[in-house]
Amino acid sequence: MRKSRLSVAVRYLVVGMWLGFFSLDGATAQIPSLTLPLLLAQNPQQSSNTPRPNTASQTTKFESSFSLSSIAPACPFPPLPMSTAAAKSLFGFGLSAQITTDPVKPTFSTAVPSERFAVPTDERSAATVSDLVRAGKLVKALQVAQKIKDVSLKNEALRKIASAYKSAGQLNQAFQVAKSIIEPSQSNISLRDNALSEIVQAYAQAGQLDQALQVAEIMGEGFKFSTLLDIAEKYRIAGQSVRAASIIEQADAVYRTASKPNSTNLLANPRFKIFILPRLIDKYVAVGQKQKAVELSSELFEFIKTLPQQNYMTLTNLSGIAEIYEGAGQSDKAGEVLDYSLLAVKNIKETFVKAQALAQIANVYAQLKYSARASEVLSQALALAKPDKEVSSKNIVMITVARGYAVLEQYDKALEITKAVEPVSLGDQVKQAITCSKQAK
Repeated sequence: MRKSRLSVAVRYLVVGMWLGFFSLDGATAQIPSLTLPLLLAQNPQQSSNTPRPNTASQTTKFESSFSLSSIAPACPFPPLPMSTAAAKSLFGFGLSAQITTDPVKPTFSTAVPSERFAVPTDERSAATVSDLVRAGKLVKALQVAQKIKDVSLKNEALRKIASAYKSAGQLNQAFQVAKSIIEPSQSNISLRDNALSEIVQAYAQAGQLDQALQVAEIMGEGFKFSTLLDIAEKYRIAGQSVRAASIIEQADAVYRTASKPNSTNLLANPRFKIFILPRLIDKYVAVGQKQKAVELSSELFEFIKTLPQQNYMTLTNLSGIAEIYEGAGQSDKAGEVLDYSLLAVKNIKETFVKAQALAQIANVYAQLKYSARASEVLSQALALAKPDKEVSSKNIVMITVARGYAVLEQYDKALEITKAVEPVSLGDQVKQAITCSKQAK
């Protein structure tokens, strides 16, 4: 039981890392899949400026969906349509407004001052490289690229050639070309690392994990951290958990080095800790490193407590930390985290966010068998949600509350709550999930 609880806990924690790559303005999430109780499935073709309606009768545009984890594996809850307004309320801001840091601007251009302006010859050579790449004449393209003097144009030409070799399945040649891209050591985001990242993915997809790891070793710290974790996951899936654990530890060490005081690396920015630590915790749990997951959860909890205020994202992380502690047999610490979460919720002003945060915390209380406290908090969330006129936000809270009562095995109450869900067809799907969970008991 404790092992399963520990595994479930990371679903709450990884949401923080995922949010670091998510935008409501049309960008696509860069992480392909995550096990989350709360998952936004974005439709980038919808406008992000949809106004929040005042009444349920108004037409609401939905560009995202909100998902709850199933109570029983075979009984999934349906995706819940989420309006832009509801999505922005929950996930529309990070910690940038709460932590003052000196921004580190990504460096893409690498031209030295004397080469700030490309000479016509270099421009012609760069255009020639593009033509040769399109024609598949990569050896000749490389010869031309090596003669380009402007650093920025040369690097872009080399990146194109490396990408072409990668697409042709000639990964070793792609690697050699990508390595030749020379950029300043202070660059946090670079053409070189982007090219190397593509090659790592190609090696991994081909099952050549050792080669993927070799490429990752020469990447900059910002890219290297995430890439190592991706490779570790591939090793874990391949049944090599010991090797995976070793690579996760390597990624952890990269982060610690990059985030030292006075570092200019992007990973040193304090606001990224809320994204990075959950991902490390997730990976450590996956390979059975329970104690390490607990240690990082404690670090994350202490960091969250230093923030001037909490938002839905940090509260979601706290829910995961509580489950990590409970799964490790540290019930007192789990209770401490949840109690802290309840105190933090009091400072949330927006009713919908407060109601959903309470519903989320109550679900964790229920899963940890704190039945009395769970019922109390579920009632508070329900009372806040009932007057809500916006269909999307009300549905999300009501269904999360219904899920909590189902976890408590108060199925009649859970089913009664679903009657307020609109449209009826969505309510019927939720009822089916709850009934299925009851039967699976």
